[in-house]
Amino acid sequence: MYFYICSDFPVAIKVNGNYVDSVNGNNLLLPVCQLDNSLIEACSLCSCQTGLNFILNKNFLLCPPDNVNVTDLDGGYLIKLSRTYLSSGFKIFAQEKTQRWACTVYAENGYKLTVETPNDFYIESLAFDVKNAKVHSCCNGRLVVVECFGEENVVCAYAVTDKIKRVLCLQANLENTDGNLTTRQDFCDIARHNAYCTWRFDGEKIVCIDKKVTCKQGFNINTLPQEVLPFAFLEELLVGGNIEPYLTGNVLENKNKLTHYLGQFLGVMPPPAFKDSRLVGIIRKTGERLYSVEYLTFEYSDGKICNLSFV
Repeated sequence: MYFYICSDFPVAIKVNGNYVDSVNGNNLLLPVCQLDNSLIEACSLCSCQTGLNFILNKNFLLCPPDNVNVTDLDGGYLIKLSRTYLSSGFKIFAQEKTQRWACTVYAENGYKLTVETPNDFYIESLAFDVKNAKVHSCCNGRLVVVECFGEENVVCAYAVTDKIKRVLCLQANLENTDGNLTTRQDFCDIARHNAYCTWRFDGEKIVCIDKKVTCKQGFNINTLPQEVLPFAFLEELLVGGNIEPYLTGNVLENKNKLTHYLGQFLGVMPPPAFKDSRLVGIIRKTGERLYSVEYLTFEYSDGKICNLSFV
């Protein structure tokens, strides 16, 4: 069994009291080969972040604490320490009021958002960086839409029809709030996709009713090395783009069945060192702060994918 650790902020790693190495964005293979209750100390090297100590056992892997994500790699685990978004002092980033609702985005012991109506009050701690914000009314006043600007821009929408509830939280940019809500997601994938989505709110939930996917100018799948092709194909499928140029033969004829066959996944990754380098991993969310990876193998004909299957 392999155990890797990575962190969003610099930490020094100790195992059973012995210093191993420092981690800052890279993955570190821990000198542990089984769940033997080893004491892992992640000592923060950043004054604005708190470190973490834990016992490496089954309970930790099944129920990681806040700010820790665990990914089952099928033969190993990746333990990721996420940063805590702190704020210094009190600051209001945005505050808007209408006859129907009031919304405030502010900093106080972290980043927070409140929405208030005559019948309800909602407060939320925001798990991302906020440097500024804007508040908008949308869908005839039935939605409060909040743009949060920070390391990554985030769009959140809250229904204020009855009991206040969040109906959308998306790492995206806001394109339009006139009539329906429109967002743009920018992906750092191979094709540098942009996904434009128009959302409709039916009073209970929000659904995407129109989606347009573009990629960077000059992108040509025919120039991709064969080993990169499956990653680009899966990313195209993930963003809802056109997968036909990647496929041939029977798999092209059955392209409409691929979403069902592959199931829901949220990312693509190369295999870890203990897996065959020709495999391609797809990442699924399995629980609160829990993820797993399944692996695919691909076959090719004339530079296109003619078969794919789970290992």
